[in-house]
Amino acid sequence: WMIVFLIGWFNAGLIHANECQDKMFAIVQHSKSISVFLSDMQPTDLEAYIDKNENGNITYQIIDLTANGDGPGTLGWIMIDTQKSIAYDLIIDDQKPTQLRVPRDLVASFVSSCTNDE
Repeated sequence: WMIVFLIGWFNAGLIHANECQDKMFAIVQHSKSISVFLSDMQPTDLEAYIDKNENGNITYQIIDLTANGDGPGTLGWIMIDTQKSIAYDLIIDDQKPTQLRVPRDLVASFVSSCTNDE
């Protein structure tokens, strides 16, 4: 699995914003499923695409831009509950997301700066 971070809400669901990349990178580091891939990566090595945006829950596909082989690869999915400022890991079971131990102020800052779901 690979992860790419490009945060956004434009038509393609993607923005190149260093502040947003840094915040998403910090959030993803709390995912045990994804963080194992991040040891030699920088925030600019990842992109996050909006996969779904439903009822205040935004699911981001995390992509590794440095992947070898056929190009970028998906590392996993992170869901942000924009109303509660909670992040979830969807890799193991997307029907039973695992809540990440991310400081709520970090998630809230991401929501207010990097989404249109304030």
